[in-house]
Amino acid sequence: SPKGEIILKIVPAINKKVGEKTVPTGIPSAPTQTIPIIETRQTSTIVRAKNGQSIIISGLIFENKNKIVKKVPGLSSVPILGHIFKYNTEEMQRSELVIVLTPYLQINKIKKLGYKHIEN
Repeated sequence: SPKGEIILKIVPAINKKVGEKTVPTGIPSAPTQTIPIIETRQTSTIVRAKNGQSIIISGLIFENKNKIVKKVPGLSSVPILGHIFKYNTEEMQRSELVIVLTPYLQINKIKKLGYKHIEN
């Protein structure tokens, strides 16, 4: 930009394999194929920064609840009284992805591509 700023469109994404699915291929020699099931989380933002100015992007938050059974080995298996020696609890995990970017304008590459560099 004329003010010496860089405008960026940033689309960070996190992909996680959550399972697999078997699908028919229609080919007699290989009748099925296993494909991954992918969970995708993404965000999108447009930012304006000066050359060399760091940008912080966050917003990809992940929360996961896990049910945990805690028990005393052996005693928790005793009929009728076993429930006294074990209990269920829930654990919450939370994570957030934070991205720090520092864009730099490379004037020589801009000129090679045929763009004009405007300085203040």
